Amino acid sequence: MVDFNGDCFEKTYNLEPTSYLHHIEKIIIVMYFSFTTLSTVGFGDLHPKTSQERAAAVLVMLFCTAIFSLILGEFLKIVEKYKLLDEEIGDGD
Repeated sequence: MVDFNGDCFEKTYNLEPTSYLHHIEKIIIVMYFSFTTLSTVGFGDLHPKTSQERAAAVLVMLFCTAIFSLILGEFLKIVEKYKLLDEEIGDGD
């Protein structure tokens, strides 16, 4: 686990403008932390350490978020149909 000890994000992950990392690696690191935060996965005890692992984690989180959104959308459609059916039955009384 990363121990920040007051260091900023840029320094901890060597994202400073003068760092030796390639731009692609910097983008992957930033995307990983963005998707981890947005998908509410959390950083946890197990986390990727290389750019390849971070890229794979980003793809998995993006895929899982898309699937969750599709399922939630279908669930909301079912609830809306149930409400319409309930209104139709209620008007018949």
